[in-house]
Formats: sequence, structure tokens, C-alpha cells
Amino acid sequence: MAGRGAARTLVRQGWSTGCRQFVQCCVSACQQNCSFVSGEASAIACLACLLPLCSQQARGMLILPIGLIIVTASMLRVAFGRHFFSDVVLGALLTLVVFCLLAWACEYLARGSRALSPR
Repeated sequence: MAGRGAARTLVRQGWSTGCRQFVQCCVSACQQNCSFVSGEASAIACLACLLPLCSQQARGMLILPIGLIIVTASMLRVAFGRHFFSDVVLGALLTLVVFCLLAWACEYLARGSRALSPR
């Protein structure tokens, strides 16, 4: 649909990384952006972003089930041949990194506004 090959299509056509180095693989093996971040893994990783909103007790009970859901859903994308392992890992990590940066920025701005407010 977007001119990018899915993982199973590339493997079926004989493309594999084998023992090549990462840089060589990415430069010469695929002429058009064949590997891309998994949107499904990114979306499911948003569940982990809800944990800070829960109480400490609920967080302790939810961390394992949410982690299992994230891993299972992401690995299904790999099992069905829609993404490579690196695609789902980067998708989930991208979501978590963006969430952490936004949480830090909100906390930083909140502290700054309190420091500037009159007492």
C-alpha cells in the first residue's frame, strides 16, 4: 500500500540478513524502506503509559498482565510475518520514550509555573 515490503514478503522473495553487518544490511539489502516501526506495537505499548495513573497497589497487580499483553500482541505481528522483531521493539520503545519525554516536560513546566507564581 505504501510501497514497503512486509516481512513475510521479503523473506518469501529470498531476502534475509544472514550474517551481514547491520549497516550493510540496511544500505544494500532493501532499496525502498522495507522495514518500518510497528504501529500496532506502538499502540499497545500505550497501555504501559496508563500505569502511572493507577494507585501503587493497582500498579503492582497490573504490571505483569499489561506486560504480557504488550509482548504477546507484538510477537503476534512477528509470527504473522507482518513485521520484523526490530520493528515491534522499536515501535514499543518509541511510544515509551515519547511518553517519558512528555511526562518530564509536563513536570518541568508545572514546576516552572509554580516557581513563577506570586506567593
